[in-house]
Amino acid sequence: TKIVQSDPSRFGLEKKKYNDLLKLLMALEYRILNGNIFKNCVDQDFTVPALQVDPRLNREFLVEFYRNLKVMFHDLETHIGELSETAQRSRLVGFLGLYVFYRRLAVTVKSEDRKFFKNIWDLQRKIVVVHLFGRACWFPAEFLVNMLPQNARSTHIADLERDRRDFLRKLDDHLEADVQRYYLEVCTWMVRVESNFDTQGTGPRDVRDVLMGRTNLFVNGLLLACQVGNLLKTVSLMHVTLTVPIRASLVRPICQCVELLKAIEYTYHRKAVLMGSSLPHMTRQIAFNLQRIFSTIKARLESAKRLDETRLDMLAAMQLILQVLRGTSVWERRLVIKLAGHVALIHGSARDVEEDEIHHLLWKLDIISDLQNRVQEACDCSFFFWSRELIPPYFAGVLQRPQQCNKLKYFFGAMRDAISVLKGAIHELDNSKFVEEYRDLVLDHLNAEILDPLCQEVETDLRLHIHANKVVDPMNPVKTGVKDLQAFLNLRPLQWFDNVIDIKARVTHYLDQTFYNLTTVSLHDWMTYGEMRNLAKEKYGLEMTEVHLPTGTLEQGPDVLEIMRNIHVFVARYMYNLNMQMFVERQADSKYLNTINLRHIANSIRTHGTGIMNTTINYIYSFLVQKFVIFSEFLYDDHIKSRLMKDIRYFTENKEYLENKYPFERAEKFNKDIRKLGIAKDGSTFVDRFRQLVTEIGNALGYVRMIRSGGMHHCSNAAQFVPDLTNLKPFQDIVASDGLSAEARNAARNLDSVIENITRNFAEGVEYMKILVSVFADEARSQQYIHLRNFFVMIPPLSASFVDHMVKGKDRLGKKGKDAWFSDDGFAIGTAYLLKVLALDEKFDSLHWFESVNDKCVVSPIPSRGSLHHCYLPPPLSPDINVKRKRLKRA
Repeated sequence: TKIVQSDPSRFGLEKKKYNDLLKLLMALEYRILNGNIFKNCVDQDFTVPALQVDPRLNREFLVEFYRNLKVMFHDLETHIGELSETAQRSRLVGFLGLYVFYRRLAVTVKSEDRKFFKNIWDLQRKIVVVHLFGRACWFPAEFLVNMLPQNARSTHIADLERDRRDFLRKLDDHLEADVQRYYLEVCTWMVRVESNFDTQGTGPRDVRDVLMGRTNLFVNGLLLACQVGNLLKTVSLMHVTLTVPIRASLVRPICQCVELLKAIEYTYHRKAVLMGSSLPHMTRQIAFNLQRIFSTIKARLESAKRLDETRLDMLAAMQLILQVLRGTSVWERRLVIKLAGHVALIHGSARDVEEDEIHHLLWKLDIISDLQNRVQEACDCSFFFWSRELIPPYFAGVLQRPQQCNKLKYFFGAMRDAISVLKGAIHELDNSKFVEEYRDLVLDHLNAEILDPLCQEVETDLRLHIHANKVVDPMNPVKTGVKDLQAFLNLRPLQWFDNVIDIKARVTHYLDQTFYNLTTVSLHDWMTYGEMRNLAKEKYGLEMTEVHLPTGTLEQGPDVLEIMRNIHVFVARYMYNLNMQMFVERQADSKYLNTINLRHIANSIRTHGTGIMNTTINYIYSFLVQKFVIFSEFLYDDHIKSRLMKDIRYFTENKEYLENKYPFERAEKFNKDIRKLGIAKDGSTFVDRFRQLVTEIGNALGYVRMIRSGGMHHCSNAAQFVPDLTNLKPFQDIVASDGLSAEARNAARNLDSVIENITRNFAEGVEYMKILVSVFADEARSQQYIHLRNFFVMIPPLSASFVDHMVKGKDRLGKKGKDAWFSDDGFAIGTAYLLKVLALDEKFDSLHWFESVNDKCVVSPIPSRGSLHHCYLPPPLSPDINVKRKRLKRA
């Protein structure tokens, strides 16, 4: 409004209209938003000048008004805080409203009124807060101070705040004892209800005694629900309104009150059929007792010698009551009985004992006639939605005390009461999202605090039992205690919205999934998990699924999962053969070397499924990231980088003289200079270590190549049973056309999915090499890694080192020893991959390195004059060099 006031024309509003709008807003704020509706109502002038009616001057009206207030107060005072309290707290709101209205009409305040106000003030000390709806609450003391400040002059709002906190502190101190007392009373009441309605094994009983006993039981159950509900609402609402945190020790008693309320409600619901057959007879018995009392009073009045108009009215009221009591006990008839009873019992026509019994029977009749609605209202826990922060600690407490888990159904029933509140929200057009969020919130808390930890504890318990003989420090149940996890598994499924929470099925599924996954990873542990599965059945009664892994083969070789998990060890210990698509172990402790070929890879994929292929590529990617870091650090080293830049500058300046061929002597000189920097214990130089790095990268890529080929090999073996991959009619359509069962249709759908997956993998495959190139290319070619562009000059020294490495390995083949090899093609693959990633193919081709090697290795009997690039190779080495020349050409 201030923005509009500065420039009304900007918003298309005239000054006069703006002033009118401002007045309406101020009136709305004063009358409604500030909470002055009731105050404005009672402060208005009720005088009607035209009729000369002024209620403030009507003495008879004020006297009758005051007398009725006294009667209402007497009813509230005798019930509030007592065992017979039901809905008196909500009536206190209306009573205080009428009392304030009376004080507005009564101009003069007598001493009797001051005493009456003192009694009212003492009554509100018992009820500090009254629950209205949801989290809306009402404080009687604050209402009286605001509406009758002349009577509460010595009371301030700060004093009321202090009194409330003191009241809450005392309530918290006695809460556990009070809840324990109510728990024993509710348990006793539930046992009595079960025994009273148990007709087996009991002899004949008097019908009147049975009906009277059941009436008292039903009434006592409602009274217990009201007492527990009042305590729960007072504690929770006081903590919310006063923003006082709830102590951890009070979470369990508060939630136990919720359980007690729902236990009472479920007891009524469980006995609903028997109640339906008993309630009509109960109401008739109460009505008969009332008829007996009123008939006695009527006979006494009729026996009087003189009947004036008052006595005639009393007799008419008596006759009306007796007639109404003969009918069904509906709300209208009970109202007529109460109104006629005020007329019939005036002037002491009934004795005090009779009058008390009449009021008690009418009170019972009201409860029994509307028992279902009263129980539902007393046990309603929708207000607990505003204390939903207590849900996680409650669930955690149930997990710590498994013997309490059978009460979860009561707590879920209490949380369902909040649905009506959420559906009644009107500040959003679609209030269904509030219900869905509330449902997901409770499920998340249940999973996080009970289900997931329970699954893990059951698994841990099974492991400790199986490995009890291997545990160094076994658990002492006397010191640590033992949880009875079986109690959770014996629970019946819980209903939460459209979800059925079967804890036993959830734990069974978790163990099935865990045991299967761990068995596939560690096949040698299959017997251990089989024993754990049998123990779960014997100890917890879990019917678990037998693990039927896909058929294997004796030629399985090293498992793909084991290689994947130890890829850094695998690429260092195995050497790759490009032509034969196999890996050979470099050295072993035994007399035999392990080999891995396509058949082994295909068998592993058949065992674990094609999904393991993508997982393997992810592991290879993580491995390559680590190796690229080392690769970059080596080329960034000052000694290496300066030497490479020097060679690049030398080659660029002497291209014509060198005939565009990088000299072989330059590569040898590079290796000699690097050797001067240091040698490892095994005699390897920094160039040798860098060559090993490139080789390990190539071995990893060779393994990727074998995984892809092995996957296609597996798919081709699986597809050989499909007659035609290009023109195959879906089995689901065939089964549906034949009208088979739903299980058959599901099986056909699964078969179609498997065939489609096999066909797609067999026909297309995945170009993993291209993916691994593209994922590193952009980052490796950026300016941040410009030093990597010198790698192409590093290939000649690496090639020379690789040749020496291969000659050394082949020389050892005919000798005794374990460290020998005949193939290590990972270097060629790694070099080609790095050139592709760094886009250095053209720069490396510009060196014409292979032509320079050919010139160096040409065998010429008569060296030409002035030539410096000829050498003689001894005959024993010529086959190896020829093989290497062919391999270098292929690379």
